[in-house]
This record gives sequence, structure tokens and C-alpha cells, in this order.
Amino acid sequence: MSVKKIVNRIGESFWQIPLLSRKIELAYQASVKKHLDKLPLLSTPDLVLLETLRSEGIVVTSLSALSLPLTLQMLQVAKSLIAEIPHSISGNKNEFVIHATSKQIIEHSEIFYWGLQQRLLDIIENYLCLPVAYHHPSFRRDIANDVKLKTRLWHLDKEDRKTIKICIYLNDVNDDGGPFEYIPQSFTSTVADSLKYNYGYIPDQTMQRAGQTHLNIVHIY
Repeated sequence: MSVKKIVNRIGESFWQIPLLSRKIELAYQASVKKHLDKLPLLSTPDLVLLETLRSEGIVVTSLSALSLPLTLQMLQVAKSLIAEIPHSISGNKNEFVIHATSKQIIEHSEIFYWGLQQRLLDIIENYLCLPVAYHHPSFRRDIANDVKLKTRLWHLDKEDRKTIKICIYLNDVNDDGGPFEYIPQSFTSTVADSLKYNYGYIPDQTMQRAGQTHLNIVHIY
């Protein structure tokens, strides 16, 4: 096991100590309450996006519907970067994704700055109820192969209490192209309880058995 995984396991064990987790939760709730009066105002369309995100855990929209100012520049740069990303993976047959390097992201900085637009940050801040920490953009080519490992298995992200990931398709996706699949928020707790889920990855077969009574899987194209 790598050092990083060991450190993560230790961190997870601390969260499970009742007295410590209670103290952390109270501090978090106090921070949220303190920041509520500082949340930015949103337009009516953005309030609709926010409420959908809160109720469903996901929002499906389009770049044209969002109408963000830097979208055209971002797409132009993204198309040029696509040509630099290999179409296949050599060597390890268990891999399924090729990431742009940090150097490539820096050279195509419009992708980074697209995610820093104030309107996006305002929506996200209202969802988090705390100031936004912008992690980084990830530019990747997913290979349509038969590998079913890691994030291609069912899982819950555990980076934080609330995290938002904005995914933009740069090519058309269908059933054969690896559509993003998710479980609606209304089903998530029921399925997690039935599987006694405590993070990690769940294969399709296990999820399908759970889904016979609890589940409605949604594809995003």
C-alpha cells in the first residue's frame, strides 16, 4: 500500500471517532451559519440551477444555455488541445484515461480561467454555503474500452462534505461511448444502506442486484 493510501486511511479513521467527528461537525455548521449573510445574490435562472443541484445532486445543462462570456475562447483552446492527447494507451491494459499534463494546462490557460468566472463561483458558493476553493481543471480523453476499474465502478466521491465537478463533453457521446451514469440523490442513501457502503468501488453486478428494488440509473449523453 502506498504512503498516500496509508495517510488517507488514517485520516478516515479519525473521522470515525465520535467525539472528534462531532467537534468537527459543530465547527463546520458554525462556519456555514456565519457565512450565510455573505452569500452572493443570484439571478432567477441561476437560482433554478441551484435548487436543482440541491434537490437532485446534479444539473444537466448546456454551454449555450449557460451563456458564460469565456466559453468560445475555452472551446477553441480545448479543440487545439484535443489534438495533443493520444487516442490510445500503450503498455498498461488496465488504464482507460489519458490526462493532459500540467504543462499543457498552463499553456492552454483559457480552460483554467473558464472555471473562475464570477457567475459560476457565485452559484457554487451558494451551494457550498462557504467560500469556494477552486481545485484545478482536468482535461482528459476517456478510451471506450472494456476496462472496469477504479472510477469506472460505482462510487461516492469523498473529497469533502460538498464538492462540485463541472463536466463538459467535447464530443458526442452515446451508449457505446461511455456516458456518465449516476444514481439520483433520492435513491443514494437507500442504496448505500442496502449495500452497507463505506466508500470504495462497487462493480456493476452488485449495483444491478441492489437496483432491482431500489434503483433508477440515469445516463447523461
